[in-house]
Amino acid sequence: TTATSLTRGVTLHGIQSWVALPDGHEDDAPAFHHHPAATLPLIENRGVSLRVIAGEAFRQRSPVVAASPMLYVDVAMTADSRFEFPAEHEERAVYVVDGTVQIAGTAVASGQLASLTPGVTTGIHASAAARLMLLGGARFPTPRHIHWNFVASTQQRLDAAGQAWRVRNRERFPDVPGDDQEFMPLP
Repeated sequence: TTATSLTRGVTLHGIQSWVALPDGHEDDAPAFHHHPAATLPLIENRGVSLRVIAGEAFRQRSPVVAASPMLYVDVAMTADSRFEFPAEHEERAVYVVDGTVQIAGTAVASGQLASLTPGVTTGIHASAAARLMLLGGARFPTPRHIHWNFVASTQQRLDAAGQAWRVRNRERFPDVPGDDQEFMPLP
């Protein structure tokens, strides 16, 4: 119950991810769409469970709309399990959430991100239980600029977003419903 959770405490394990928008979509209106876990493709094979959260991977497509070709997959591995991460996306990486895995023979531990060689199918092995996130997609034709929570295709767009945030431009950045009491300044 909620009262029990408040008195005993609850451990929450989650990952917040941001996906940069491709050229031509940076000014798309914000949107939110809920997709229950049961609607997300699940592949289970020999101790490896892969849930395709967004994009397309392992010949499965998530119902989550993505503005560019991508993959975002939650992976749970049991002890002594392995799978092949196909080279179907130009840029790919593995983030180890929990445990340690061998990626192409190199140990990658919890909290580490391994960037994979483009065009090469990569073997991943867990000698003990592990949790991973697979991510990747098509390379953007223009580089991205990053500052704090802002990502843009040009420095000018990045600077304009920062300025709009500093002056609390609510037309550009409306308050989040139910979360209008605290303002986080731009670092």
